[in-house]
Amino acid sequence: MRSLLIAILCLAGATLAACGDSAPEYAAADSPKNNRVVAVRHEHVIHFAGNASALDAPETARLSRFLAGNRSESGAVIAVGPATTGAINAGRERTVRDALIARGYRPVDVVYVASADALNRVTVSVSSTVVVTPRCPDYSKPTEYNYSNTPHSNHGCANTHNLGVMAADPADLMRGRDEGWQDGAGSVLAVQRYRIGKVTPLLNGDTGSETGSK
Repeated sequence: MRSLLIAILCLAGATLAACGDSAPEYAAADSPKNNRVVAVRHEHVIHFAGNASALDAPETARLSRFLAGNRSESGAVIAVGPATTGAINAGRERTVRDALIARGYRPVDVVYVASADALNRVTVSVSSTVVVTPRCPDYSKPTEYNYSNTPHSNHGCANTHNLGVMAADPADLMRGRDEGWQDGAGSVLAVQRYRIGKVTPLLNGDTGSETGSK
């Protein structure tokens, strides 16, 4: 009888051990739900014909499309390649610089490149910030066990992703904006009208809806 009891206990222990968690427990740090703001550099090569220092119509259109699609928050850099004379180089620098400043790019830094590969070329470099969102959905956490009651790996993934893609300015996810100019006098008058019961009515209080029964 005693031997049978020991055998049963051993079998029960082996069964419980088999049911135990052999996989490492999931941790939220294994799959963070954060938006990352990274800087991306974009380059555009402008080709000048011969000894010309002015932009022709096709190059002007190409530059406009590039700047429209790659708005920079930190100015631009111009890399001026070798030309026949220094006067031509200076003219090309001035042409491209003026085109950038006219579109609001400040500051505009200039470097000169001596490489023969850059002959009759001016390279415009701009940097912009983009948001790298987490990959969603995230089902990396096993669903068959959760002994420590940790959140699911997909918890908060959609909200974080949506915030990242809706940000008009990715830099807003790194730092807040200044409140800007405020009209203190106007705010005080509004409080005074509220206190004496003379609140200014809305410009259009009619919402177009009807209440009551006919």
